[in-house]
Amino acid sequence: MSRLPENALKHTLEALYDFLKASPNMLNESVPLTTGAAPVSPDLTVYETKITSGGTAGSEDLNVGDGTGAIIGQRHLFTFETRTNGSDVINFDHANMDDGLTITDVSMDAADEFILLEWNGLKWQIIYSAAGVVTSS
Repeated sequence: MSRLPENALKHTLEALYDFLKASPNMLNESVPLTTGAAPVSPDLTVYETKITSGGTAGSEDLNVGDGTGAIIGQRHLFTFETRTNGSDVINFDHANMDDGLTITDVSMDAADEFILLEWNGLKWQIIYSAAGVVTSS
């Protein structure tokens, strides 16, 4: 049986504490985001973004971004909480997303739809989404 180096657990816990102290918002439950006629960018320092559409009766753009400031393994959940107009569609800028195929569209057009992303160091990897949110070819 191999032994752990002396103080290994202590050093691991200290590193975890330092990480959490440096990014306390990573533990926040969720933040609201209202889309509208102009593109919006979510706060990626929190775990979940709950989206309320702006009621424009059209496309409303959400820019996920290029992962600047993200930590490898960081996850982000987007949920479409409130659709204020029956014609509102939330379109994600999917240039920095990956699902192993060629993504042609990422959009939400119904309340309760969701997408879970994880930063892999190069792109936001699509972990799971509601049916119909991601279109690939």
